[in-house]
Amino acid sequence: MSSCLRWTVAWPATASQILIAFGMCLLLTDILFLNVKTVAFTGGPKREQSNLAVTLLQYFAFVPAVVVVPLISEPWIEIGTQHFVLAATVIAVAHWALREIHRRIVQAHCNMRELEDDEEEFPIKLGLRP
Repeated sequence: MSSCLRWTVAWPATASQILIAFGMCLLLTDILFLNVKTVAFTGGPKREQSNLAVTLLQYFAFVPAVVVVPLISEPWIEIGTQHFVLAATVIAVAHWALREIHRRIVQAHCNMRELEDDEEEFPIKLGLRP
């Protein structure tokens, strides 16, 4: 009888952990590939250098948020089925929104004209097109 009681108590916790794990994997993948505009190994090399300080700042700002979201949301999802459905809906809407943003970024990249051999990329990056 006690093992049956443990199973009924553990089910909401397990379901919330599975939902959070699935949602975090899906949304983090969407976020990390948000600015990818080319297929790997088919585009030319990047012309600009990445800034180490900005990259570290992004990770220091982003990692705590990734850690805190499951800690806060898992106990809230365990409360009831309505919370589980609401969390699943929020994950689905966020995934859809990130996909739409990525689609617009890729569309804008595809609509840019190619650079001539003697042209510089700098004025075009500022939005100063002839």
